[in-house]
Amino acid sequence: MTLRERLVLGPNSIDTTPEQSGVSVFIGAKSFKQRRLTMKSWKPEVIADSSGKWCGNALRFATKEEAEANVKALAWRWFSVIDTRVVESDDPVNYRWVDGRLVAVD
Repeated sequence: MTLRERLVLGPNSIDTTPEQSGVSVFIGAKSFKQRRLTMKSWKPEVIADSSGKWCGNALRFATKEEAEANVKALAWRWFSVIDTRVVESDDPVNYRWVDGRLVAVD
C-alpha cells in the first residue's frame, strides 16, 4: 500500500495489496471513493466507422456490467456503431451507471 493510500484510507485499511492477499484490500463499509484507489475499472469502447478501430472516452466504471449497460445505451443513440466491447483499465473509476444515467464519482 502506498503512502498516499495510507493517508487517504486511514487506520482501517489492510496493509496488503490485492495481488498479495488475493482478496479485497478493504473491509466493511468503506466508501466507493476509497475502494476505487486500488480497483481496476472497465471502459466502454465502440467501432463506429469502417476503419475497424476501437474508440473510447474517459468514462471508467467499477463493474463490467455498468460499462456494458453504458456502451449499449450509446449504441442505441449512435447510428454508426458497428460493434461494442468493454475492457479492463488501470484508470481510476470516475463514473457510475445508475438507473440508465451517468453519475460522476467525486
